[in-house]
Amino acid sequence: MHCIEPVSSFDLSIQAPCSKSIAQRILALSLCCNGKSIIHNIQACEDINAAIKIINKSGAKTKWIANSLEIISNGIQLNTNSIIECNESGLSCRLFTSLLCCQKNSFQVHGKGSLVNRSMSFFEKYFPEINVEIKTNNQKLPFEIKGPLIPKSIVVDSMNSSQYITGLIYSYLYLGAENKTITINNPVSIPYIDLSIEIAQKFGFFVKRNKNEILFTKKQQAIAREINVEGDWSAASLWLVAGALYGKIKIKGLNINSVQADKSILDALKSYGAKIEIKEKELIVEKNQWNSIEFDATDCPDLFPSLAVLCSKSNGVSKIHGVERLHNKESNRCKSIIEEFKKFGIAIWTKNNTMFIDGKCEIKTPQEVINSHNDHRIAMATSVIILGCKSSAKINNTKCVNKSYSEFYNDLNKLYI
Repeated sequence: MHCIEPVSSFDLSIQAPCSKSIAQRILALSLCCNGKSIIHNIQACEDINAAIKIINKSGAKTKWIANSLEIISNGIQLNTNSIIECNESGLSCRLFTSLLCCQKNSFQVHGKGSLVNRSMSFFEKYFPEINVEIKTNNQKLPFEIKGPLIPKSIVVDSMNSSQYITGLIYSYLYLGAENKTITINNPVSIPYIDLSIEIAQKFGFFVKRNKNEILFTKKQQAIAREINVEGDWSAASLWLVAGALYGKIKIKGLNINSVQADKSILDALKSYGAKIEIKEKELIVEKNQWNSIEFDATDCPDLFPSLAVLCSKSNGVSKIHGVERLHNKESNRCKSIIEEFKKFGIAIWTKNNTMFIDGKCEIKTPQEVINSHNDHRIAMATSVIILGCKSSAKINNTKCVNKSYSEFYNDLNKLYI
């Protein structure tokens, strides 16, 4: 249980946490190398820790040196019948399930919490086409798998997540796929696929995207290297929204030229009327206007909670498109947002694939405990709403923020110093 106190206004400066999405991709690619890679600006959280344990189980040796991680690898070396524990990380599950198929030893993939309830039908549907045997629990974890994966030109459906595609891309690259293509029907979250490709190119791989086709043009072994992890636009989005609603926020560590999908929060903030200043090493967002907005979050579904908070205070009814992307997250995030926002007196509803939020309603202090639904983004989003209430409110199970942003409440406490 966490009690949040409101603030009348603030002027706060923080460092953006590292992108767990980028960090997990870098960890996977470091495993693919022969030699020593060093990852700078990486901080521990549950999802990153899960990926580190997976690469250790797969033969890599890792060592923390302050906020850097040294990784020594000789490629994937997985013992027969190994158990790969993904905990609650959807990205690690979808990425490493494919990548570890590159070797012939059988292994199992396990998960915990809400991850075991998420459908993973992609693997059963497409693995047989690339020589991988798989047995699932009704298309859910745990999996029993045996490779080796054999790259071939293949047409797949993204199954409402780009993470499956990332796993296939890295598998094909590791195995030296040449003159092969992965064609994606019904692509989603294309910016995340571009992010996966950009990071792979930094490790020396030859791969590119042409519309819905991923092209493997030339064989190349991964090159071990030193690399920095960008700040996380998804985590930072809530602070940027808080600045636009209540005061002034200064965030260091964000790459303004990033291909992270969640950088599009800037577009929403511009439409909303926030004052935005971009400096060399700092992004500043300040309260200004509160316009209602219309925003398509189909390719950036992790922004939904932040956008919903932003729209809760405006001069009209806002529309956020892409609700169908919210159902297979740490919680049913559409249902969780609506249930908890209504406790604040916020008028919020959905129709078809769109969420509507009437920002003219007065935000009230909830009379009951806010339920985080064990979802890190719901916990953080409702915490930001409470900042604008007239009195304190409580949220249960806030430890779930450790999944992605373990320092969130420490940063929040800086508002009261």
